[in-house]
Amino acid sequence: MKKHNLLKNKDGIAIMSVLLMFTIMTLFVGGITMVSVSNVNQSDANAQSLSAYYAAEGGLNKILEEYRLLYENSSLTAPQVQNGIGNIRSKYHMKTMELKENNGNPVNVEFWFEEYNLDEINQSLVTKIVSQGQVGDVVRTLETVVEFSYGTGTTTMEMQLRHAVFVRNSITTGGATIMTSNPSITPRIATLSTQTSSINISDLTFTNGEIELTNPAANCNNNTVVHSGSRWDGSRCRINNTVLVTEDRPIEDPEVRINFPVINFTPIRTQVANIMASTSNYTTVNSETALLSGTSFRNGNFFIDELDFQNLSTLRNLTVSDGSEVFIITNRLRLGNVNISGNGKITIYVNPGSSTMYTSGNGINFGRTDQEEKLQIYVDTISGVANNAYHVTFSNNSHTKAYLMFDNARVRFNQNSKLSGAIYTGAVNGNSSTYSIRLDNRAHISSSGGRALIVATNGRVHMNNNSSLRGAVIAQDFNIENGSQSTITFDPDFPQNIPFEITTPIQVTSPGGLAKRLTIRTTRER
Repeated sequence: MKKHNLLKNKDGIAIMSVLLMFTIMTLFVGGITMVSVSNVNQSDANAQSLSAYYAAEGGLNKILEEYRLLYENSSLTAPQVQNGIGNIRSKYHMKTMELKENNGNPVNVEFWFEEYNLDEINQSLVTKIVSQGQVGDVVRTLETVVEFSYGTGTTTMEMQLRHAVFVRNSITTGGATIMTSNPSITPRIATLSTQTSSINISDLTFTNGEIELTNPAANCNNNTVVHSGSRWDGSRCRINNTVLVTEDRPIEDPEVRINFPVINFTPIRTQVANIMASTSNYTTVNSETALLSGTSFRNGNFFIDELDFQNLSTLRNLTVSDGSEVFIITNRLRLGNVNISGNGKITIYVNPGSSTMYTSGNGINFGRTDQEEKLQIYVDTISGVANNAYHVTFSNNSHTKAYLMFDNARVRFNQNSKLSGAIYTGAVNGNSSTYSIRLDNRAHISSSGGRALIVATNGRVHMNNNSSLRGAVIAQDFNIENGSQSTITFDPDFPQNIPFEITTPIQVTSPGGLAKRLTIRTTRER
C-alpha cells in the first residue's frame, strides 16, 4: 500500500518538474525576444536620429555654400551682393526641403533665419541660420551665425566722424571748451562757408585741435576765423578739403569732401504706407496694454490712435524679446516713466499733426536701459514750411533714452534734462535765426556707448549755461552762448543704425574691388 503511494507521488513530482522547466524556458526565451526587439527599436531610433542630424547638417551646408559663392564672386558690385544676400533669405527662410538619404529614403529639412540684421548703410549682414532635420518622430536642430561685410575699400568698414563740430555756415563760441574723449584723437571744427567771420571762437578752450576751412579760396586768418581770448594751446588753422565721415586709412591719403547728410523721411513713410495698405498687415489696438503680452511687447505691426506711455508706468520695466521687430504707428505720442530692455527693436512713427508728441512733466525717465538705437522714434510734420515747425520740449530733470528723428522741428532740452542716444531734425526750412536744437542749463546729451550725435542740417544748434555733449554736432549753424561754460567732448565713433542718409558716401575703390569678409561661426546643436 505504501509502495503504491510512493510511485504515485513520484509521478506528480515529475509532472511538476517538467512544468517548472517549461515555464523557466518560456520566460528565458521571452526575455531574450524582448531584449532583441528593444535593441532593434533602439537601433532604429539611433539610425533615425543620425539621419535627422545629417539632414540638418546637409541643409545648413547648402545655405552656407551659397554665401561662399557670393563671397568668392569678385565681379559683383555692392548692390548685387546685397541683392544676393536678400535672395538667399527669400529662398530658404521658413521653407521646407526634401533631401535623400544614401538609401534613397526621403527626409525633410526646415530652415529659418533668426536675428536677421542687414545694415545697408555699413554694408554688413549678421544672421543666425537654423536647420532642422526630421526622420519619423525624431528631430535634430543645428544653428550657426554668419557675418558678411561687403563694403568698398581695403580697410575696416568701421566708420568714424572727423569733426567735433561741422557746419554749413557759421560757428560761434563763447566761454566754451571743446576736447576729446581720448588724448590720441585730434579735435576738429570745420565750416563749408567762405564768408567773413564764419568762425568766431572768442573765449574757447581748444587744445591740440584743428580748424578746417573746406574751400581753398578761403583765407585762414582773422577775416574768416575770429579768435579773441581763446586758449588754442597747440591748435592750428588750416585750409583743407574736409569730410563728414571717414574710413580708417593712412594719414597721407587725400581727404575727400562729401555732402551734408539728408534727413530723409521717404523710406519710413514708404514703410508706413505699405503697412497701412491692408488691415492684414497690422493690428489695431485701443489700449497700450494690448501691445503687450505680460510685460513684453508683442512682435508685429500695430496702430493705436494715441500711444501714452504714462498708462504703462505702473509696469515700469518692459522687455522686447530677442529677434522681435515691433512697429507702432500712432497719431499722438506721450512719454512716461517706462524702461525698456531686451535685444528686440521698437520703431514708433508719429503721423503728421500740429500737436503730436508730448514729453510730459518734470523728471520723466523714459526709454531703453541700453542699446538706444533699438528704440527709434520718428515724428513726422509738414516739411519745408518754417511756420509749421513742430515745437517739442524735454522737461526739467527728464531722461530720454532713444534715437529721435524729427522731419521739421525745434527741440529744446530744459534744465538738467538728458538724452542718451542721438537726435536728428530737418529743422526749419533753412531758417537759422531760430534754434533747431537747444541745450539749456546743464542739459546733457550722450549715450550708453559714449558717443551721441546732434544733426540739424538746415538749422542752428544752440548750447548755454553748462550744457554738455559727448559726441559731435552737424548743423547749418552752431552757437555756444557767451559765458555759458558749455562743453563738447568729441567722440569720433559713429552711432550705429543712423536713420539718416549720407548723400555721397566715401568710396575708396581698390583694385581688388569690394573688401568682402565672410565669417561662419561654429555650428552647434540646440
